[in-house]
Amino acid sequence: MLKIERLFQKPEFAEMPRPMSRPLVEPCRVIPTKDAFGEYNGMVVEVAKNYKEVQENAIEKNRANETTVYMTTVAPGRMKGYHGHLLRTSTYTLVIGKAEVHMLNLFTKELFVYRIDADSAPYRTITEPGYFIALKNIGESVATFIGVPNPPYNPQINEQLELKPHEVEAAITNKIVKVKRFSCTMEGVSELPNNDVFSV
Repeated sequence: MLKIERLFQKPEFAEMPRPMSRPLVEPCRVIPTKDAFGEYNGMVVEVAKNYKEVQENAIEKNRANETTVYMTTVAPGRMKGYHGHLLRTSTYTLVIGKAEVHMLNLFTKELFVYRIDADSAPYRTITEPGYFIALKNIGESVATFIGVPNPPYNPQINEQLELKPHEVEAAITNKIVKVKRFSCTMEGVSELPNNDVFSV
């Protein structure tokens, strides 16, 4: 039988760094969000940050306290977006609920709509800078996404642009933007018949 004293004398433990402070425990920042009409549509919760107090960002030492991971919720029947990024790649993973992720390319005039049910097949979407993104809850309960911005979110760098949902609707109605719909299931991603070209 292995004695506990011997367990803590294993040679590989000598490679462990010596912590210089206690673990950091703090409340998460919670930000209620509103849609284009000023109505509540969910919230954002900061999950992870670069903390200089614990360990400096090994890549960019002057970018401590940036948000690296966050959770965003969308209330039933509500939408967040459309927002675009000049510099940032956006990763969204639906972990709870049913939702659509909308990704609009203004250059090709294409709107990609991916329908996801996290309870049966969680998916993540990754969009490079230049896309306008919206998250739409199509279920009866709150839809919860995990967001990972790359580079991390820095409130001092303003690189986000906004596009109103009714502007996108008008572009679809006027046949300026073409909608391409997809279903994300355990079997993979499949394109759906585009029967609703006048609305998203």
